[in-house]
Parts: sequence; C-alpha cells; structure tokens
Amino acid sequence: MRAFIAIDVDKTIRDEIQGFVKSINKCSTQVRWTEIHNIHLTIKFLGEITESKAFELKSVLGELIRQHQTFELIIKGTGCFPNLKTPKILWLGIERSEQLHKIHEQIEEICLSSGIGRQDKPFSPHITIARIKDNVPQEFTERIMKEKHRQWGILSVTEVLLMKSLLKPEGPIYSIYGRFPLSIP
Repeated sequence: MRAFIAIDVDKTIRDEIQGFVKSINKCSTQVRWTEIHNIHLTIKFLGEITESKAFELKSVLGELIRQHQTFELIIKGTGCFPNLKTPKILWLGIERSEQLHKIHEQIEEICLSSGIGRQDKPFSPHITIARIKDNVPQEFTERIMKEKHRQWGILSVTEVLLMKSLLKPEGPIYSIYGRFPLSIP
C-alpha cells in the first residue's frame, strides 16, 4: 500500500484556501488544484509499504505521538517548488515549529529502524495546494507573490494520521489507516 504520515487541516483553513483558489483559478489552465478534502501537511512520505509494515508502524506511532502534547502551527505565506520562475508545486508555508521538527525526526528514526529509508531532502513543512503542469502566465505568479506573507490561519494539531493513498487517473484517494492523538496539556 502507498502511505504517508500527515496532519489534517481544519475547515477554517480549508475555507481560506478554497477562497484563494476561486480567486486565482481563472489565471491558468496549467494548474491542477489539490482537492479541498485532500489538503494536509505531510510529515513523512512512506511510499509503498506492506500491510504488515503499516500495522507495525501503527503501534509504534501511537506510543510516540502520545508522548507529545497538542500544539499550534502558523500557516503563513505562499511559494513554489522548485522556484517561482519554474513552478511545479504551489504550497502554503508553515512557520518553524520545534515540536513539529522533533516529531518529524522521531518518525524518521522509527521508520529507519523499520527498514523505511530517510527522506533525501531536508524537512520543509508545507501544504501542497496545486501541481503545475507547464508554464503559467505572469498574472498567476504575481498573484502568488501577493500572498507571500499572508497568514492563512493557526492550525491546532491534536492528532497525527497514517494515511493510505490510492492513485487514480482522476487524482489520489486518501483514507485514514491510523489515527494517533497527542496528549492534552
């Protein structure tokens, strides 16, 4: 099964994103927007793993996540990977959070001990809101730049999810495989 570990995004932030998408959608046909119900923050992409590996991760993740208290993330700014001149991914930024980085590092260690390799790139938390197929008009990049410092909201992190991803021609279908609540302070 194809899987990843993530934090869900609440309705308030989804509504903000949806309003932005409606306002910019007409700027380019080269953009494939993330379905609003699929928007999330990926902590670790696992790739293809066996059902038994996923089951093993569930118990270990549950123990790990319970050791952390709920926290908040500030969703702020927009940007593109690899860059604004040749955009392929449009994202919303996450202000640095020591707790998120600590959780990520501990998840990497758990995965490594389970035979799942580390990510090649440094952890750069973000929320992907679109994939860009080809060159986009200047109007599109100008709109993104206008939102460079926008605060999209504060996300209360109360749980971490283990997600299954089924790839379909019309887009991925995500389902929750495991739900791991953080402890309440």
